[in-house]
Amino acid sequence: MDKEWPKLDGCLVIMFASRSGSTFLCRSVSEKYKIEQFGEDLNPVNFKVCIESDSLVPQLKLKRDIQKRATNGWFAFKGGFPGITGAERLGLIDQYQDRIHILFLLRRDLVAQAISLFKAEITGQFHSTQKAQNEAVDEDFDAEKILRKANTILKTTQMVEEYINASGQSATPVFYEEFQNGDFSSVEKVLDGLSLPRRDSDDLGSVKQVARLSDSLNAEWKERILKDHPSGLRDILVEYDALLARVKKLSHP
Repeated sequence: MDKEWPKLDGCLVIMFASRSGSTFLCRSVSEKYKIEQFGEDLNPVNFKVCIESDSLVPQLKLKRDIQKRATNGWFAFKGGFPGITGAERLGLIDQYQDRIHILFLLRRDLVAQAISLFKAEITGQFHSTQKAQNEAVDEDFDAEKILRKANTILKTTQMVEEYINASGQSATPVFYEEFQNGDFSSVEKVLDGLSLPRRDSDDLGSVKQVARLSDSLNAEWKERILKDHPSGLRDILVEYDALLARVKKLSHP
């Protein structure tokens, strides 16, 4: 007999595109709330077998992971569009549909986000806890490659938006710029509204936090690309601004 789905009070899902501050956000939430771990459990790399077939083995693994981590009644995971489709395939969405809430994580500054992704792929360093494999220098600047990164982020974010609209899931937009300096009050307001249990003052979580990797080179490249204004950038930014305007109208808890 298949292992039954664990009972949950709620399921928190953080959906995002690359370089939007998800690790910083998740670790900060885990410090103050009774969420034991934000895993990318439904990343296709982790559940490749299930994404490619109807095998029940990954589903059983997910059920065990939920049972192990949701000791306080809440399960949480993060991921992009592939992650949420993995959740659909595994049956998690159908099982907990009325208890799922999505935090739609975005950056208002698409150019800065694209530069961050472009630079991280050069250095091999996506988090401050990782060691850079290469050094990014001014000569690495490539407006067309950064433009393609911006377009990729735009399309990825649009896919998340389309999923939220099509699924009817409860969702709230959260912007990186609102917590990038460590002020999570806007995020906490949302989580408190969801009745996510807080940790007691003597039980605050201890996690290895990440630091911002942005430096003067990021700023210089941003100034340069906005000045050069490569063909196609304006259209991408107009489309992204329209997306942000739509996202602000998403349902709140």
